[in-house]
Amino acid sequence: MVELLGRYSKMGPLPQFTLEPRTARRTNRPNDSAASSPGQRHKVRQRLSPAEQTELVERYTAGASMNELMKAFRLGKGTVRGLLEEAGVVRHQRRLAEAELQQAERLYIEGLSLGRVGEQLGFSADAIWLALRRRGVAMRRPWER
Repeated sequence: MVELLGRYSKMGPLPQFTLEPRTARRTNRPNDSAASSPGQRHKVRQRLSPAEQTELVERYTAGASMNELMKAFRLGKGTVRGLLEEAGVVRHQRRLAEAELQQAERLYIEGLSLGRVGEQLGFSADAIWLALRRRGVAMRRPWER
């Protein structure tokens, strides 16, 4: 035991480290200032040409849903919403028609999840949940799914 401790006690001085201030650290990102500017975080402008952005706005004003645009342009909901707001488009909220409500209720009672019902009808799971709750449908508990 003494031999082991003696061996490690003669290691010599430990190297000294100095810490740089946080502002002086370098990053691996090539253009750090551009990445942190508002609206450029995910570089939508580089992924979508002006023509594609115009097409997105036109399709939305023609009646396409947010979910359709998200899938077609491979964008997130916030990005689509942001592009529409920049273009000055007033967002529309499509409500479920009575026939769609009946179909949603039937599918949910048959055992489909809210997400699957939403996919079939072109709505989000949250929209289906809200519509079914308003209609008085008893929602399944998590362990009953």
